[in-house]
Amino acid sequence: MSAPLSPTARTTIRRGKTRSVADRELLHTFLAEALVAHVGVVVDGYPRVLPTAFAVDPDGPDAGGTLYLHGSVAADWLRKSVGHDVCLTVTELDGFVAARSAFHHSMNYRSAVVIGRARIVDDEAELLRALELTIDHMIPGRWRTLRPSTRKELAATAVLAVPLAEASMKQRAEGPVDDPADVEAVAWGGHIPIRRVAGPPIGDDYSRGEVPADVRRRSEHLGSAPAVETAPPSSDTTITLCCQLWAHTGQVRALAEYENTVLALLPDHGGTLLNRVAADGIDGRPDEIQLIRFTAQAGLDGYLADPRRTVMAADRDRAIARTETFPVGRV
Repeated sequence: MSAPLSPTARTTIRRGKTRSVADRELLHTFLAEALVAHVGVVVDGYPRVLPTAFAVDPDGPDAGGTLYLHGSVAADWLRKSVGHDVCLTVTELDGFVAARSAFHHSMNYRSAVVIGRARIVDDEAELLRALELTIDHMIPGRWRTLRPSTRKELAATAVLAVPLAEASMKQRAEGPVDDPADVEAVAWGGHIPIRRVAGPPIGDDYSRGEVPADVRRRSEHLGSAPAVETAPPSSDTTITLCCQLWAHTGQVRALAEYENTVLALLPDHGGTLLNRVAADGIDGRPDEIQLIRFTAQAGLDGYLADPRRTVMAADRDRAIARTETFPVGRV
């Protein structure tokens, strides 16, 4: 079992704790998907935050694994970071959250912060390994198709290594959290999912023959990827639970009233109607259909036994991969 995140005061999340992620494996999964890191360093007394390519070796030689930053030996910030603590941030935007007030607008995201003492990679074997990880992070399998790097190229390349021991991660993956009075106003609220999409590869003027398989696969993977999930893949099939929640009711009306709406949503979300929940007076919210994707059967079983406890539990991100809410009118 991997060590938990946030083992030190510098990386312990204090605001928005319910959005924190404690599982280091989730951090590794996220860093494998993200493409750009921003590194914060102090150079000559002034802070700098710079974007850079990166790669991760969970089994690297540093505590907690190693995060590698690619750069040039001529880069001033890189040379002056050696032997000093640096702060790295990695963020993926997953959606815009359109609330019913300016105050509650938000974004759905995944983000990580890593703090550690940077070292220069001067061992040639480790340098080649770091470069391979960096190239394959962009286009998996690309490294083995390339000619060997020359001595001159290696001499001009610098790689920083930062331990992953001190790290934190947060994520948001839900719709707006509005005030009851704003919901009463019947204004629209929801979210706009965002995902990275690649176009078809475009060869330069000197390219000959077909697009290489590694490039084509990467383009196809990004071009047809499903909406971003916020939990790692599970050995169990992800299960979709559809719940009907009710509010403003003095009496519980037949859940079958919205059966057609449920069935219309399910083909797009790969699930079946597993459960129906009726409740009165839920914080002034209108009637809604809620689709919840669980990472394993155990998560679904726990939800059916006690929905509120599962949703509010600190480890909800282990059980729930994704939640989507669809208003369907008022009672």
